[in-house]
Amino acid sequence: MTMTPLAYRPTNNQEGWIIVGVQVRQSTRKPMLKRGEGKSISSLIAKRKASSPEAATSLANARKKLAGTLEENQGQSLKAYRLRKGLSQKELADLMDTQQSYIARIEKNATELRSKTILKLARALDITCDEVIEAVESNE
Repeated sequence: MTMTPLAYRPTNNQEGWIIVGVQVRQSTRKPMLKRGEGKSISSLIAKRKASSPEAATSLANARKKLAGTLEENQGQSLKAYRLRKGLSQKELADLMDTQQSYIARIEKNATELRSKTILKLARALDITCDEVIEAVESNE
C-alpha cells in the first residue's frame, strides 16, 4: 500500500505545512503461487509411515473402523472390504499391479470388470470372486 500526498496547507503557527489530502493505493497484484513446490498427499503419508510404524498402524486401524461404519450403513461394498483390510486405494492398486485411479473407478462402479480383475480383487482382499461380484452389484 502506498500513500501519496495530494495537497499541503500552511499551518497557523510557524511549524510549517500540513498534509490536507492523501491518495492511497493498494496493490492489486495477487501473490504468485509457485507450481511444483508442493508435495502430494500420498508422498506425505508414505513419508509419515516410513518414519513412524505407529502412524502406519494407526492409519490401518482407522480404515478398519471406517469399514465397520460403512458396512452398517451401506452393506458390503468393495470399499468396505478394502478398508477392512486396512488398505488405501494406492496400496490395493499396488497389490493388484494397477493404478490407484482404476481402483477409484471400480469402487464408484464406473467401469466394467473383467474376470481377471475380479480374480485379482478377490486375491488382494482375501475374499471370494462371488463376494467381489456381490459387492460390485450392491454399488449399482
